[in-house]
Amino acid sequence: MSRRLVMGAAGHIDHGKTALIKLLTGVDCDRLPEEKARGITIELGFTHLALPSGVTVGVVDVPGHERFVRTMVAGAAGIDFVLLVVAADEAVMPQTREHLAICRLLGIPRGLVALTKIDLIDADLLALAREDVTALVAGTFLEGAPIVPVSNVTGEGKDALVAAIDRVAQAAVERPDSGIFRLPVDRVFTRHGFGTVVTGTAVGGRVSVGDELELLPERRTVRVRGLQVHGETVEAAAAGQRTAINLHGVAVEEVPRGTLLAAPDALTPTYLLDVELTLEPDAPRPITARTRARVHLFTREIPARVVPLDVAQIEPGARALAQLRLAAPATALPGDRFVLRSYSPPATIGGGVVLHALPVKHRRPFQQAVADLRVLQTGDLLARLEVHFRQAGRRGLDPARLGALLGVGARPLRDALGVLLSRRRIVRVDKDTDFAVDADALAQIRQDLIRLLDEHHRAQPTEPGLSRAELLDRAAKGAEPKVLHRALQDLLNDAQVVLEGGTARLATHAVTADETLRQVVDRVAALVREGGLAAPSRHELGEAIGDAKLVDQALAMLTRDGRVVRVGETLYYDRDALARAEQMLIDYLNQHDGIDAQGMKSLFGVSRKWTIPLAEHFDAARLTLRVGDQRVLRRRE
Repeated sequence: MSRRLVMGAAGHIDHGKTALIKLLTGVDCDRLPEEKARGITIELGFTHLALPSGVTVGVVDVPGHERFVRTMVAGAAGIDFVLLVVAADEAVMPQTREHLAICRLLGIPRGLVALTKIDLIDADLLALAREDVTALVAGTFLEGAPIVPVSNVTGEGKDALVAAIDRVAQAAVERPDSGIFRLPVDRVFTRHGFGTVVTGTAVGGRVSVGDELELLPERRTVRVRGLQVHGETVEAAAAGQRTAINLHGVAVEEVPRGTLLAAPDALTPTYLLDVELTLEPDAPRPITARTRARVHLFTREIPARVVPLDVAQIEPGARALAQLRLAAPATALPGDRFVLRSYSPPATIGGGVVLHALPVKHRRPFQQAVADLRVLQTGDLLARLEVHFRQAGRRGLDPARLGALLGVGARPLRDALGVLLSRRRIVRVDKDTDFAVDADALAQIRQDLIRLLDEHHRAQPTEPGLSRAELLDRAAKGAEPKVLHRALQDLLNDAQVVLEGGTARLATHAVTADETLRQVVDRVAALVREGGLAAPSRHELGEAIGDAKLVDQALAMLTRDGRVVRVGETLYYDRDALARAEQMLIDYLNQHDGIDAQGMKSLFGVSRKWTIPLAEHFDAARLTLRVGDQRVLRRRE
């Protein structure tokens, strides 16, 4: 497989980046009329360079003017190594320093320096320029890197520069691949006959012609009509390749720079990012709580507030943990690098790496958040996975979401889940999807279920228990329903809880009634029986007994045993009396076409207070059917 690498050309304005790329590749990356007229690079330029070793690298030409640093960051975010261009007649300039700082903050691991315009100076000035560059890169990732003099006019040094680029490219390590396709859009245009085309460096996964992708953060679905890599039409493109994608189903104005193209449903936009942040030594002031700043994440720039977590304020030159509270949604994975610029006036003040791409909003005190972030910062995959399961708690986690939380591929994630399952640190809840929950969180839910049943039994010793639905509702507290069901099933399997007719109780619970309650039960049963078809109401029974609470307990026991039947909202009938009324109604309707309310009053010998609830009871029992103002017998099925 060919190596997939991108080189970025960075440096101060008018130091010859674009001319040098033309010398190396034959392509003029300044394509805009304004760039031609002003002689400066305004937009990103792209081409590719075939090296003697057979490696072909994508090349990104970034603007050097201070007003276009935002564009520079967008281009630098996807490169694997940098070609820092310094004009020998001017040596190190402000944007030389800023571009080097940005590349360092983005974690670019290697590169080289081209000293251009050597045709304008003598050997002494060239030596001074080399010394200036050597001092600049000391202590950075470019310390000890090749510094190659070259003339864009005469071509002197071109072969040596190409050879040096080749050596750096061969030593470069392709970035880890999460397996999730992502392409930050850095350019969008329309091509006649094709429609909308976007370009960028794929930073993960793989895409093929015909695939569906998602535009983030808008969450719009589009389809890939065509692909090009290094100007050649291909059927598929992969992480590390400069890629042009012809999209179907979207207009140019609907895909601004900063949009992320990603595999559908793989990533979730967020307004919060937990990060490790490094503040530049020359930052003008510390970062305190809620400092305003601009976050550059790949090709996207977002205003944000910075909240330090492990220190009161972040001093210049210091490194700390922080939460970025974004003014607009972003999409990231752990390990993604970002650049931080001051809000006004804009200047590069720091940068860092994303640790948690979908955190909650942290509240003081931050101790637990900081402890978790320390694990996400330095822990192995198992430790980080445990943190995310513990944070998810009762909600559990779907494996489909874990890739976005951890930024790892499917195979290592599957292996790590297997280890945690075998160690019983997590419990699989849904075998079809591998949905799992932290073992301690599941144990806590089981304890909650037992506690809720115990409290109910103590408060209502005469009731058998709680309905399954009410028990789970009381225990929910944000838990995923499938997690609740798993916790209850565990208790049923362990015979700690018994489920009878939809009612849950502790296995140790038996309905009890003291002597006073037993006497009330007998009195209530007698009053209901004496009432016949003029059944007493709950209120009337309470007045007769003198203790409404005991009457409620007695009625609960009697209705549960089937000795008493509630009719309507308040009436309680003796079982045998209600059966007699039912038979009377059947006998009457077998001899008549129907019966109205007045006829039912006469039949039962009671007033409308009892007639209407009885009629509605028999309708609900599907014994009778109301037709107009008449009731008729239903046909038996």
